[in-house]
Amino acid sequence: QTIRNSQRQIIGYELLLREYDESTGQWHLPNRVSDFPLSRVVQAVQKVDQQLDDQGTTLALNMTGSQLLDFRADRFFNWVVGVVDEQILIELNAHDLCDCPWWSRLRLKHRLQQIDHHRIKVVVEGVDSSSRTRRLLRPYLLSIDYLKFNAKAFNKSANHWIDVTLNQWKQYLAKSNVQPVLGRIEEPGQEQLADQLGIKLRQGYIYDQPKLI
Repeated sequence: QTIRNSQRQIIGYELLLREYDESTGQWHLPNRVSDFPLSRVVQAVQKVDQQLDDQGTTLALNMTGSQLLDFRADRFFNWVVGVVDEQILIELNAHDLCDCPWWSRLRLKHRLQQIDHHRIKVVVEGVDSSSRTRRLLRPYLLSIDYLKFNAKAFNKSANHWIDVTLNQWKQYLAKSNVQPVLGRIEEPGQEQLADQLGIKLRQGYIYDQPKLI
């Protein structure tokens, strides 16, 4: 799926690992995604790299916390940087970080600090509007490069309480070097919100849906 700027130009791609369920006719995360081997990620990167010839774009790879802590992760990072021309981003899910035990969060924080951020950028995706998420992500802000927000989490309604608005998040990130990204944009109003707040990086069905490699 493409990553766009405020002029809707393609500036990157996200590699989504999904498997098709014939019984429901839907795509979903592979079973036991926490154990999904890095060798399968290598195969996917090799396939997609043959189709990307855009210069100056990025390639975002979804990873789990367990994959990042895998002892083979450094070898994987060295390999992917060596074979892919695009700037590499690794994406971790915010819930994956926030819901794991405190000792795992400590290990992940240390691991993110070890990454060479000139070669590999770190994205935390699926960030919502809850104060709990902001509190638990605070220790990671010095170790990540982008926060990707779920646009749906900031839709105002009578049944949905917003603890931290997107504007408050943006002001909070201004104190660090973390750049905001608005993801899952599906409605014009969500794109207008990104325009109003000056969020340049966007992603969602309003631009395009994921495509098969």
